[in-house]
Amino acid sequence: MTYAPLMVDRNVVVVGEEILALRAVAELSRIATQVTLVAERPGELDAPMARRILKASNVVVKRDARVLEVKGDQYARSIVIKMGTDQEEIPTDAIFVEKRLIPNSRLVEGLVDLDPCGFINVDSRNRTSRPGLFAAGDVTTSSAFQVLMGLGDGEKAALSAYDYLLGLGAVELQPCD
Repeated sequence: MTYAPLMVDRNVVVVGEEILALRAVAELSRIATQVTLVAERPGELDAPMARRILKASNVVVKRDARVLEVKGDQYARSIVIKMGTDQEEIPTDAIFVEKRLIPNSRLVEGLVDLDPCGFINVDSRNRTSRPGLFAAGDVTTSSAFQVLMGLGDGEKAALSAYDYLLGLGAVELQPCD
């Protein structure tokens, strides 16, 4: 959540049902007037951590709800959801879509080790299981799904690739004495 500070005293909607959405609700519920969580598959919402987050007085949960439409002008002003046969329009100042990312790693499928979800396994220097092949960003297991973290991963991968091309192998900085 990088836009949360802009949501002080506002009504916001979070769309999602897993840890990314729960983190967003936890952060936003501290500063927003109201946080509405729209969860299509609310399975994880029954976990102890989720129950604690969702019991905040300014959090409203819409379970088994599907987004049909976002309405607004230059900005989102409301979201239309469907729960069963009922539809509801929820006024909002902002919408945060916090869904699980699906990595686009087909390009390297069979070349490097992937985790069960399809993310590229990398070490602390962003090296993959194939020597000379480096990866960074949201497609890797090291990602925190934030732009700045992806930039940092990219820099690490580039420096590791540079060291590899120079024949230096894994260059580790030595701690100060």
